[in-house]
Formats: sequence, C-alpha cells, structure tokens
Amino acid sequence: MNNDAMLIEPQIIAGARSSVAEQDPQAALQTLAKSEPALATFVAESLATTAGRLALSGAPTGVVQGVHEDVLVTVLTCVESIKRAHFELWKDTELGARLKALAGAPEQKKVTRKRRVDNGDSAPPREGQEAS
Repeated sequence: MNNDAMLIEPQIIAGARSSVAEQDPQAALQTLAKSEPALATFVAESLATTAGRLALSGAPTGVVQGVHEDVLVTVLTCVESIKRAHFELWKDTELGARLKALAGAPEQKKVTRKRRVDNGDSAPPREGQEAS
C-alpha cells in the first residue's frame, strides 16, 4: 500500500505501536512531555475530561480506566507515527540531522549554526493577547 500522498506507512504505525507498548502508557506520556510538553498536557487534560464524562454517565470504574488507557495508547501511537514518518521524510536533509538530535539518536554529522538572539518580541501573541 503506497499512495504517493500517504506519509505514514503501515510499518511505521506498527513500529510506533511496539515502541509505545514497551512502556507503561503514563510513562510513555511522560516521555512525550519531555519533548512536547504542551501537546502532552493537552492529551492528558483531554483524556481526563473524557474519563470524567464516562464516569458521570455511570460507566463502571474499570471501563473508565480501560477506555482511558486504550485512547491514550492510540493517541501516543499516532504521535509517534507522525514523528517517525516526518523523520523518514526529512532524514537525508539538514533538517533530518536536527530531528535525529532531538530524538536522542547519535548524530553523525555536527551541524553548526550561529545562535540567534531573541529579544523577546519575535514570538506571535498568545491567544487572547493583543499584538504589541
């Protein structure tokens, strides 16, 4: 199955699922939080809301916990699949070297760049804030 527009191949999903399954789901979420804290927080809070709704609707505790874990593993598998597919897409470029470094893999070629000075006004305003 190789659709030219498809970025995430089935073997990437299978590998990501295996990687996520090697850890406890909460530990896998903490691993995600190290590299993507905002995304991990969003996932955790969204799942807590969903679990709360299930509990309020009268679902047994075991069902609520099981659904929470199943959805968490599914979301983490999707995130890991996207990361792996993007690495495959960009691995032979300069960006690929940076992605490899971010993933914690040993970097083969050291990329040197000048550090950019951030004077604090280059970031876009957050939602609900006015641009200055």
